[in-house]
Amino acid sequence: MSAGVALVFGGSRGIGAAIALRLAKDGFDVALTYVSQPDQAGDIVSAIENVGRHAVAIKADSADPSAIRTAVAEAVQQLGTLDVAVVNAGVLRLASVEAFTLEETEVARLVAYLARPEAGFVTGSAITINGGCLAKLSYERDFNVNTSYDDIIKDFLTSFEAKDADRLASFLHPDVVFLNYGDPEVRGKNAVRETWSRLFSNFGALRFETVHQAVNGNIVIAEQIHNIALPAGKLTPIMNMAIYEIVDGKIAAWRDYTNSSHAKKLLGI
Repeated sequence: MSAGVALVFGGSRGIGAAIALRLAKDGFDVALTYVSQPDQAGDIVSAIENVGRHAVAIKADSADPSAIRTAVAEAVQQLGTLDVAVVNAGVLRLASVEAFTLEETEVARLVAYLARPEAGFVTGSAITINGGCLAKLSYERDFNVNTSYDDIIKDFLTSFEAKDADRLASFLHPDVVFLNYGDPEVRGKNAVRETWSRLFSNFGALRFETVHQAVNGNIVIAEQIHNIALPAGKLTPIMNMAIYEIVDGKIAAWRDYTNSSHAKKLLGI
């Protein structure tokens, strides 16, 4: 018995593919869209079918409103009325703040189109916000999948305050490469975990703050303040610039640009 029907925009790779597969494992039949790689989309369809669910891949560019409408109609035709819609693909519109309104975005109009009561596409309701609409869907399970690389890094930093090397490792790719500028390179998830386990034992307290963070493709660049205290010592703020490379939802490369000599001087070691 199916738990329902889901449509994942941008579901052929990366986070979108992970969401599509998790939905299938939770009992949903899944339609997913792709833009230019039908073989990759076909692999995800096969993986979904291997867990006993129905799946279909639909070619649709999320920057084209008519393609989105056609994809919704095709998903409904092949799998039935939608219970879940996941917008993993994005559309970028540039404008000044004063000129940019919710009503003007294609995404708002398309979600309103999908969520309107007479559409019969989505189980849920429409919420009006400043003249635009957002869909309130009935499916609210925790996927344990971050929806953006920005969120992955923000969640990753919570490991440091907890001084939890196992939690830190859960964010890492098996072949991760960690480099603090000027120090030896550390390769592999287990080696990085052991390195930080030793470091955590040297500190009394840690609190990492993000000053600015930017995402470019699968690269996250973060300006951070590492507040570090030795045992029985007080927190000392140390500036750091970090660069992370995300692969398949995990940190595959991690470079810290902390001046180690200056940091040790500040900490009195």
